[in-house]
Amino acid sequence: SPVDRMRSMRQVNISKAHATAVGRTIKIGTVRAYQSEIRKLIAVVKELQPKDYRSFNMKKPRAIPIDIEEAAITMGRAISQELFTAYCFDRAKRGEGHLEKARSALLKCQMMSQAECWASKKDVRSMVIGCDNIAKENHEPTMPRGAITEEILLELTNIIKQKGRLFEPALPQALAADIVEAMQIQFGAVLRIKELTRLTTDDISRDGITLLDEKQSQAKDVGHTGPVDKILTSWKWGRKALKALQERASAAKAGPLFPKETWNVKRYNSTIVKAAAIAKIKARFGIVIDGSHCLRHGGMCAIKSEKGARMTAAQMGELTRVCSQTFGRYSKSNSSRAAAHRADRAAYRGV
Repeated sequence: SPVDRMRSMRQVNISKAHATAVGRTIKIGTVRAYQSEIRKLIAVVKELQPKDYRSFNMKKPRAIPIDIEEAAITMGRAISQELFTAYCFDRAKRGEGHLEKARSALLKCQMMSQAECWASKKDVRSMVIGCDNIAKENHEPTMPRGAITEEILLELTNIIKQKGRLFEPALPQALAADIVEAMQIQFGAVLRIKELTRLTTDDISRDGITLLDEKQSQAKDVGHTGPVDKILTSWKWGRKALKALQERASAAKAGPLFPKETWNVKRYNSTIVKAAAIAKIKARFGIVIDGSHCLRHGGMCAIKSEKGARMTAAQMGELTRVCSQTFGRYSKSNSSRAAAHRADRAAYRGV
């Protein structure tokens, strides 16, 4: 809505102003001093959490090499707030964003070293958001991540079922059917990939599922009244997802529904990307399908289309376990995403 857009722009401007004010406090020479230390930090982070930095769990950390653990502890104690701020501004000036990943990684190192976790402070988070926005202004806009809508989902699943054997590596028919079902579940339940693969038979009931929220890292027993129960029973794809999960739980009898021995997330994502390339989604819609997270976006688009006339953004956000602003961003149509990208690119080029 216009109000949400105004609120979003105001937040962007506030964060940029805050970041610029903080940037003026950086001492001369600090930028040079940060380079070797921050490079060590990034190297450590790549070893510590190569991709899924958000799902890091301090209570149950995965096994990591002792030298990497020692390096992470050293980085948690060695990197100062001034040094990290200088790093963020240097990246922003060069148009290199995604600084939230670096902040999150640094916070994990601080937690491991039991040092002061200043990376979690509000002013640091605001500075990082501001630098990310400054970086966007200094970098030509990239094509936006799109949503796998119901129309695109049907097209991609047909490609996977009919042409999976032609992929490299080839998809056996049984694996192709398994991937298609997982796509439909993720779309209908509007799940993150980690939430999907974490599900076990104990999480599935007749009325809903118990979901461990990936970002909040806390169990949510949704039973009869919780948000996941509503999403699984209140629209057609949600009901399909619940039925498929129940059938999987019945067949598995015990343990994970997507066991690591047979389920490869990397292959799952790459299959979706390959199917999107065959369907020429990028050329047709002006968006990028870069993996399974686009199914989550698409599920929210479908819910908005089905329920938007009867529910507010806040209600639909509650239904899908996100705030109203996030729901508005995720449920944006592919045509709107493509139009916004064309306008941003024209503004960047001065057209």
